[in-house]
Amino acid sequence: MLRSARLIRSAILTAAVALVAMPACAQNGDRAPPAVAIAADLAASPAGTKLTLTLSKPVDARAFVMERPDRAVIDLAEVNFQLAPETGRRREGLVQSFRYGLFAPGRSRIVVDLAGPATVGRIETATRPRDGAVILTVPFQRADRESFRKAATAGDLAPAAGKAVAP
Repeated sequence: MLRSARLIRSAILTAAVALVAMPACAQNGDRAPPAVAIAADLAASPAGTKLTLTLSKPVDARAFVMERPDRAVIDLAEVNFQLAPETGRRREGLVQSFRYGLFAPGRSRIVVDLAGPATVGRIETATRPRDGAVILTVPFQRADRESFRKAATAGDLAPAAGKAVAP
């Protein structure tokens, strides 16, 4: 049963890439079609929690954390999210839930609501040899409040003039 599920998922990935490539190329002129996300999984362990995306091709990704409420933001090149409607709604380890979508032309974003303070580790990608799918892994590690606050301040994209200055 597991083998047939893998074959079906591989066939869906191949079909999704083919279907998305044709209209996207016609719409975008010479611009390459966006990556297609067909799966997103969460896995918790004592070391932390991992968010894993299955994509049709590699994408650039960067992440930062924010406070009030605690969350992590993952910015990606444009991704066509073809995920099940319930994806991102269940809690797993350090992740309360997550949502995703097109953020701006050519850019997508995943917002991860954290269950507590956590930092984002090194984002990694690997190509699965059997079907060419790209696995993007985003690790989250538990952090104390002060470390989280420092990481959130370092990732703060607000202009410096908007920050309060201590007397």
